[in-house]
Amino acid sequence: MFLGIEIALADLLIGGGLGVLFLALLLMFRREQTESNYQKSLVDAFKNLANSHWDSAEQEHRRADFLTEKVIELVDEVADVTDALTVAEDCLEEVEEELDDLEESANEALAGWARADEIAETTLAWGERILDMAERAEEERL
Repeated sequence: MFLGIEIALADLLIGGGLGVLFLALLLMFRREQTESNYQKSLVDAFKNLANSHWDSAEQEHRRADFLTEKVIELVDEVADVTDALTVAEDCLEEVEEELDDLEESANEALAGWARADEIAETTLAWGERILDMAERAEEERL
């Protein structure tokens, strides 16, 4: 009977030990699963973060390309405006030269009209003298 109790106690101890061992293994397995899930979620979070950064970098690259194109267009427009301004300055110089020529011609015309007025006055004066002389000559003849 003692042998049966000893076997039962040994069986109980072995069963309890195995139970504790299985419980410890179960707890270790659960802890490993929790850590594995945490690592997976951490890896997923880092992947999402990396993808987010990559998308942001691509957006910034597209914005930079867009802005570069706009700057190139603005530089081209500035070059066109500069060319137009140069042409306008050349035209302005030509207009100023023509205006100077026109002013000179107007001054010459005014001088010519003044000379014509002088000639007309001289002609009238001579005409009056001739008429006076003609009247005197006629009076003397009479």
